[in-house]
Amino acid sequence: MARKKGISLYQLVKTEKGNRYARMKKGARGWAQVPLKTKTGQPLEGEPGSYYLRLWKNGKPTYESVGNDIKAAVQEMKDRKEALSKPSLVVTALKPKVTLRQTVSDFLLTKENKNWRHQLGVFADWYGWEKDPAEVRRPDWQAYARHIQTLDLRPRTQHNYLSNLNTFLRFTGRVVLVERTEQDATLAKAGAVLANTLVLTSADFPTVNKGIPDYYNEEQVKALFGAAKNLWEKTALACFYYTGAREEEIAHLKWKDVRWDRNEILVREKPELDWTTKTSQDREVVVHEALIEILREAYEVTKDQAAYHKAGWHFFGKSGLIFPNINGKIEGHFLDKIQRIAYRAKIVCGDCGNCLDHKGRNCHDFGLHKFRYTAGRVMDEGKTPIKDIKEALGHKDITTTDRYLGGGNKEQKKANVQRSWKRIA
Repeated sequence: MARKKGISLYQLVKTEKGNRYARMKKGARGWAQVPLKTKTGQPLEGEPGSYYLRLWKNGKPTYESVGNDIKAAVQEMKDRKEALSKPSLVVTALKPKVTLRQTVSDFLLTKENKNWRHQLGVFADWYGWEKDPAEVRRPDWQAYARHIQTLDLRPRTQHNYLSNLNTFLRFTGRVVLVERTEQDATLAKAGAVLANTLVLTSADFPTVNKGIPDYYNEEQVKALFGAAKNLWEKTALACFYYTGAREEEIAHLKWKDVRWDRNEILVREKPELDWTTKTSQDREVVVHEALIEILREAYEVTKDQAAYHKAGWHFFGKSGLIFPNINGKIEGHFLDKIQRIAYRAKIVCGDCGNCLDHKGRNCHDFGLHKFRYTAGRVMDEGKTPIKDIKEALGHKDITTTDRYLGGGNKEQKKANVQRSWKRIA
């Protein structure tokens, strides 16, 4: 018969066959051990040790030491039994209210891009600054998607607003899943461990045209370099054109990242700036000697403050950055400055909203990511192996690199078309 669950007193006894626990029992002369016996009924002698309380935790019996004093051990046992007989007092801690305002503020501390502040502000103005972001449900998310459709934004911009909202919700601890179909969403919701898991489908996002890679042609590149009004603009154009690096990677470049004798640029993390590359992997980019020559010219002017300012730089100090802003920190206006160069070069597209409404200023056809497509295509036309192009651009997957190149051998495609068709007229 199993012993009744409760609290009882034992004493540890060290015998020749190992440690045993002898139960203590109160008799006429006080507390004493219940004699230990072997399986055959023979008495088992040993050296007595500390006293232990036998109690139940998580459905299993455990022993807890209460010292060598029998009186203190008995009193501890009585106190424990008395505590068990009293109704337990459950104290519920009040959960502090979490507001969207505070969460957005915490999130923005981790971001440098100013677009986050605007986009989250749009959501908070619509949803309510004092509401809890943990209460956002799929109907709320879909209603917000309908709201931003009324803001006269392009489908890709709407898609970015919603994707960034998901990133923010994940920052707050929410689990956000995006499934392909409603059936997949139903299964994901049924299998979700957390009750407030937000499950969406691809249909909840606006359809975005993926398009084809767009490049700068040789005439446009020459026009951009020809319209550079100072050494700063020439150096910035050269870094984007000859490396194909991302905007953040160019912004965080330092002079120590230039390997002058090897024609290489190191794209690597900057712990002192709390920044790392998109793929969290450093890489060496072999560049054309023309870029090294321009960088040498720029490095020489860093030695003289007057020449440095005349060349287009505004900060003269020890930041170590190739392109420090006016405060010596990370430059965040490359796009605006490149588009101004395109406007001066008179090579704007003439079709986008800025060309039609603002006389070509900040033309949408001239973006920073377009330099990455251009770099990939130039290396591809130069017979550079696709693996080397992948490493230079810092892609994780080679299929991404293939998409940058337009897919396949273009010269072979042209030859196939000319061979397949006959001239009719």
